[in-house]
Amino acid sequence: MRHKPIIFGPPVERPAFSGRTVAFFDIDDKRVAALAERELYRGVDEEFGPWVGVAGRPPSDRRFELIRFDEVWLQFRLTTSADRLSRSEVHDEFLTATGIDRSTVVHPPLLSARVLSILNTLPFDPHARSELTHLFDGLRWSDELPTDEANRRLVSFSDGVSHAHFYRTCLTRGEERPEYRPLWNQLAIHAPNWPGMRPERRDESARRLLNGHGEAIAEAVAIAKDHLKKAGIAEPRLYNAVEFPDCYGTLFYPPPGMPASSHWFISMDVCKKTKQVRFRPR
Repeated sequence: MRHKPIIFGPPVERPAFSGRTVAFFDIDDKRVAALAERELYRGVDEEFGPWVGVAGRPPSDRRFELIRFDEVWLQFRLTTSADRLSRSEVHDEFLTATGIDRSTVVHPPLLSARVLSILNTLPFDPHARSELTHLFDGLRWSDELPTDEANRRLVSFSDGVSHAHFYRTCLTRGEERPEYRPLWNQLAIHAPNWPGMRPERRDESARRLLNGHGEAIAEAVAIAKDHLKKAGIAEPRLYNAVEFPDCYGTLFYPPPGMPASSHWFISMDVCKKTKQVRFRPR
């Protein structure tokens, strides 16, 4: 039962790119159709396959999309074009307006059979290169994503690998995150041959690699912060840091007084060899 009116209608032409993810919900098509009081819209995305779902506009006027892609996730994805700081408000308003229970929220989402099949058939490369993909996600190897563009985009769109990398990094550090265990178990059962499941990629040697990459990226962040301080930003606040083959990419929150949206984030690259800093256009 809805507590506030939502105006439901068709999603945008390509709902895969309708905004940023707010949450995933373990609800079926009938439940979503009952919420919208109409048949769900359906379509086929040229990259990500068939989808089903609906768009809605709640009283706050922050439009959302509730979409499930058959070949990517098993759950419905709630997205919005609202800025980063407003996404939690969209999430809360959606739950209140629809009456959906918080227990249906899933994080991370489980993967489709197609994504699992792609991961399971990736060949192991004993010479694969390791890198720190994200300050918070951790270590990955170059053979853990498809090399062909179509499958790589599909797997990357699912976010399953990045979630698996994060959980594997937790295991490498001796930390348990039970909310990630269902995804890890799904990979262990349906994609046991994925190179990312190999035991040596979460053992003591992986821990040493992780620490080494972490020290290098911490040095790059310190260099970038010093550069910003010299530019007049007294206390730069780091949002994220990513390792690329030839540099470290850093992303800082906007200075006080600037709009807190990703458009204003400060992005800089620190060259691995020369340690020189270059601003990255956004």
